[in-house]
Amino acid sequence: KEECFLASYEVAAGELRRRIENAIDPGADWPTVVDSVLHAYLSTFTEDPVAGRAFLVEVESVGPRARKRKRESMHRFAAFLKRAHARVRGAGSGESPMPDRLYVGLAHAVCELAREQLDTAPEKPLTELQDDVLLLFTATTEGARTATPDATPVAG
Repeated sequence: KEECFLASYEVAAGELRRRIENAIDPGADWPTVVDSVLHAYLSTFTEDPVAGRAFLVEVESVGPRARKRKRESMHRFAAFLKRAHARVRGAGSGESPMPDRLYVGLAHAVCELAREQLDTAPEKPLTELQDDVLLLFTATTEGARTATPDATPVAG
């Protein structure tokens, strides 16, 4: 059963990555990129709540190999966010105003907020989380940009 779950998890993770990557407009600003990513992520699991529950909730109880796959997925998502953020900022792919672990934290935040909603209010679409998560991403990434010593001050 574990092998079957892991194979299904990989299929779902691949589909999720494809949907996220296809949702991004390469010329968009950071809030638009994040909004597109979040919409792809949350709508994928809203459209298929059984897969969402397996991907976000049940994976924790399957065992160490499944939890490792989830961590690897979170780190891939975080690396994707970092590359997208660097691209929007016009920086090299390795340049970021934030440490890598903050991108990992953002990836986990999306997952945990979605997981909590699936546990406490499964009748609600996960897309209802989008505005709050967008605020979290924007506050974290823009706050990091303005908090770095070499950052250009934000007008306004």
